[in-house]
Amino acid sequence: MRNRPDVCGRMSIRRAIYGVDLHSEFQRGFDFQKMADAGQKFAILKASQGAGYGPPGFQGFAREAIKYMHVTGCYHFLDGTAPGAVQARHFLDAMGTVLGKSALVLWIDDHEQEYGQGLLNGHLAED
Repeated sequence: MRNRPDVCGRMSIRRAIYGVDLHSEFQRGFDFQKMADAGQKFAILKASQGAGYGPPGFQGFAREAIKYMHVTGCYHFLDGTAPGAVQARHFLDAMGTVLGKSALVLWIDDHEQEYGQGLLNGHLAED
């Protein structure tokens, strides 16, 4: 990244931070301590999707990430299968004991469109 003067003419140094996007169902046994020791600073984890899906093992996975990472974010994958308020409640329920210990993130990506679950196909188009 380039260093640029700030509004007062001082040079600011911008540094990239590195981390990963993980899913507890597909990356079981991920070693967060090893990742932190290697200089990775954050992890973002899928907590829920739609009105009912939550990756198996999410709670334990999130606790491990929170223990070792500088920043842990947990996200809800918003899709078109249910109204937004229903999905928000599901997200908060899925967070369980890690609620308040990590950043909450809303992931909006309409790649599910081809499966009929995209935002424009479902309930959110009506909300």
